[in-house]
Amino acid sequence: MRYISIIMPVTEWERWGSALPLPSYKRTLTSHTGYKIQVAYELKYKPTKPNDWYFIADIQRMYQAMIGAVTFDDHLIIEGNGWESNGTAYTLQELKVFPTDERAYPMIIRWATSKKTFRSKAFTYAKRLKYEGLLCYPSMMGALSAMNSKMKKTEQHKVRTLQRLTNDILAQSDQWDTKLPKEALRAVRSDLGKQRAEQLQAEKQDRVIQIKEAIDKGDFTKPNGEINKTKLADYLNVDRRTIFTLLPLVMAMMIVILWIKPACNFPSLFPYSLGGSERGATI
Repeated sequence: MRYISIIMPVTEWERWGSALPLPSYKRTLTSHTGYKIQVAYELKYKPTKPNDWYFIADIQRMYQAMIGAVTFDDHLIIEGNGWESNGTAYTLQELKVFPTDERAYPMIIRWATSKKTFRSKAFTYAKRLKYEGLLCYPSMMGALSAMNSKMKKTEQHKVRTLQRLTNDILAQSDQWDTKLPKEALRAVRSDLGKQRAEQLQAEKQDRVIQIKEAIDKGDFTKPNGEINKTKLADYLNVDRRTIFTLLPLVMAMMIVILWIKPACNFPSLFPYSLGGSERGATI
């Protein structure tokens, strides 16, 4: 990686261009969304150590946080016409113009011990980076460089192999999970909480009906008229505490039903009203 290359809409360049270092190279691009500016900062030295790659990833992240609709070209080769150049090269520290969010990269726990296990371990860690919102070309190169350095000299990969593996990982990462932002996470948890509450309420209602139907059979009533809670719990295959908790609700429901039934049967409530009218008519 010889350049840190940033592509942004012209409006963003007009807004932030004066705050950025003078580009080593700059050109105007055309697209279906309008004109864009591509700037490239030539590095005084190529990144080789893990910390160099992580530093570049931090720079990209800080630029992305400040500049709208910004993208990066991690494989830029300067060729052809249309480039404005001033010949300036930069150290990584000179390109750190915005504050970082100081998020730490996840610790690498599963280290590769041979070339055979290197690819699987790399993908495992890449999915963790993607979940944390930290996966990009330089951060993955930093991780692979660190993993590579821990292996025996005879087992270590060449840089080009690490580059190809990083490109392969990024090509397959679109379908991987990403951690939700805090606001979205709260909304999801709220929805899940409501769903769980509704589920528990439905389960409670079903259990109440089961208890009532079992009591109606008359097989769980002691001679003294009390409900045999232990026998009822064994029959329904539930904890005895569930019976203790729901039994008052069941008994209350049964009392309400006893009150409602006569009210729906007018002749039983007023046995003489209709008969009295008939007698009056006879007289």
